[in-house]
Amino acid sequence: MGWMLRYERWSQTNPTLTVPAEAVQAYLIEYQQCMESYRHTYATIWQAGGLFVAISAGVLALGKGSYIVALAPIPIAFWYFGIFLPMNRYGEIRNARLVDIEKKLNETVPGLKMEHYGRLSKFRSEKRLRVSRAVAIFVAAMVAGELAYLALLIR
Repeated sequence: MGWMLRYERWSQTNPTLTVPAEAVQAYLIEYQQCMESYRHTYATIWQAGGLFVAISAGVLALGKGSYIVALAPIPIAFWYFGIFLPMNRYGEIRNARLVDIEKKLNETVPGLKMEHYGRLSKFRSEKRLRVSRAVAIFVAAMVAGELAYLALLIR
């Protein structure tokens, strides 16, 4: 926070400043809260995903050779549609807000170069296989595999 003290001194000597030091402090607090929310969102997504995969694996292991294996994709599908998609959307919203705050702070505080989430957004916008796409492919492949296995059992 040393730069905050420099900003306060600079803002007192710069009569054209349009943003008071209190507003910068409020942006910093919001930035910190958004970062924590962003981190917790994705930690929760993957912790829940691990739990639902374990449940599916248990159904597969216990139901081997019976029709109960048809229930195995249900926990993963529930995780994908009920947890992953909505929370990933929330994470994207948090990321966009973090980029906005970084831009405002960079414009307001001389010499400050906060670009972490801006670079992350730029990297994610490039044409690459995104994690969300890989997860969708995995869920579709698992459901297709389970349906094929169930079709073999029915024969």
